[in-house]
Amino acid sequence: MSAIEQVNQLIDSFAYTENFLKNLTFYEKEFEANIINSIIQFFQNKKQNLINDRTNNCVLIVNQIIVQLEFIENQISKCIPLENSREKIIKECHKNHKNFVFDFCFNAFKSENWQALHKVYKIVEPLEFSEKITIYEQFNNFVKLKWFQKTSSLNKNNPNGIVENLILHYQDCLVNIKNIFENDKSFIQTLNDAVDEIVNHRENPISALDFVQYIDSLLIETNRTFHQNDLNTHFDYVSNILKYVKNKTAFQKFYARALSKRLIYFNCSNEYEKAFLEKLSINFDRQFVLNSLEMLKNISGKVFLLLKDQINKKF
Repeated sequence: MSAIEQVNQLIDSFAYTENFLKNLTFYEKEFEANIINSIIQFFQNKKQNLINDRTNNCVLIVNQIIVQLEFIENQISKCIPLENSREKIIKECHKNHKNFVFDFCFNAFKSENWQALHKVYKIVEPLEFSEKITIYEQFNNFVKLKWFQKTSSLNKNNPNGIVENLILHYQDCLVNIKNIFENDKSFIQTLNDAVDEIVNHRENPISALDFVQYIDSLLIETNRTFHQNDLNTHFDYVSNILKYVKNKTAFQKFYARALSKRLIYFNCSNEYEKAFLEKLSINFDRQFVLNSLEMLKNISGKVFLLLKDQINKKF
């Protein structure tokens, strides 16, 4: 029998007796606490040696930390039979690296080193939300900083370009959340908070009219620039961002006017118009959507009859 197996059996027989609660308290105080302190000291020495070794860069240090964590977790799972105790010890191990990896995150976000950030996420993932706030704040700052860097060279008189760049930026961030942060809901909420701040920026907000003009050009150009599946996905991104428009009354007014002009003057797809209105129904007044659908039905019918009449007159 190995030493690990002996420890496992010893703890198991010690804990599960008639004096379970009394023994458990003794175990936590005398055994568990010493394990945690010993492991933390082990990690601190290892980490300091890695930091002192000038041949090691930050990414290599993070890689080494992950290897050490996996080794410790494997050993703990073998020798500690109490599930709650195992989780507690492992969480304390991860917590011990929190400050170092958060300092590392700042530069990783700045350089967009997504591979390293994925490794960092694996270290902090087991921590409570309150203990991970720093990495969410750093991601929030990255989203906003990257956006302002992207738009600094854009013509402010080209709202279509600004809105389109925001949608592409939002899409890129969602991809990174999926691939790097494993669809962590807190990262998604952090992204949404950052987009809210971008749309309603005090000095350079994106107005309701800007969004309407972009959607107008999008729906006029649909048949030439988008495959149907791509367009539906694009509609999702647009509608997600539209919920942060504060003045929804103004948006609905501008949208109704643009819709009527599209239906009268352009050969737009009723199918796409309906599809986008369905997306709007998630975040906008239902009556506005119903009125727009009614307008779509009435104007499309009148335009069809008018064209039919003109064709009959020619022949």
